[in-house]
Amino acid sequence: VVAEALRRACLWSLVGGDTAPDKTQRGVGETWFHYVGNFSSMCATAEDFVDDACRARVMKKAGVDAAAVDKCVTDSGGLEQGHNTVLDETVKALKAKNIVYVPECIVNGVVHWGQLEPQTILATICQGYPRAERPAPCDCVDAAGASAYANCLAGNTGGGGGGGGSKSASGGGGAGMPWYGVLLLVVSIIVVMLLAGLAYWKHTQKQMRDQVRGILAEYMPLDDVGGEPDRPAVFSVSSAGAGVA
Repeated sequence: VVAEALRRACLWSLVGGDTAPDKTQRGVGETWFHYVGNFSSMCATAEDFVDDACRARVMKKAGVDAAAVDKCVTDSGGLEQGHNTVLDETVKALKAKNIVYVPECIVNGVVHWGQLEPQTILATICQGYPRAERPAPCDCVDAAGASAYANCLAGNTGGGGGGGGSKSASGGGGAGMPWYGVLLLVVSIIVVMLLAGLAYWKHTQKQMRDQVRGILAEYMPLDDVGGEPDRPAVFSVSSAGAGVA
């Protein structure tokens, strides 16, 4: 597990880090996501997880430069010397940003919850825009399948300028409920449930009081017997017609 974490950290520095050769991929690292996604599906078993051949197939499919990754692992200290500069920096970053699991993605200072796939992360990014101002690539969030997503991105990132917003934002009737509307709906449901519970409790209390009054009404106090003022009162159950001393 540690070795795979080190390889992924090295891969990110090569394809998505601040010094990545492709400047357009800095902070994006699309190749890294392809590798992680393919690794999860192709090397899912415990045996395949540590199998060099399986990892090599994944790297080839994702277009990863395996030699560059291995060099990064070795140059950073490997796993035999006790300290590894890449892992040390990763641990420092985990503590500094209070990250509780890896890999983890932070968007606008908020931890992204969900699968670490380009499409799901794009959805998280687009949620930070007002609906009327979302950029065109946000139309691709609901694309079905990787190929449809890629085609959508190709059609919505072609150099058209930034003012029009996405099609779904400028279109008419597909607007969903905003977050504050959902919150208001939830609060309303809770209030209604509390009021209903209070009404039911009052109803049961009234029924209980009526039952107690009915039981007490069946017993009638009789006059003192034999002129003995200190003798306790004698009660009679009116419904049965028999006296009880």
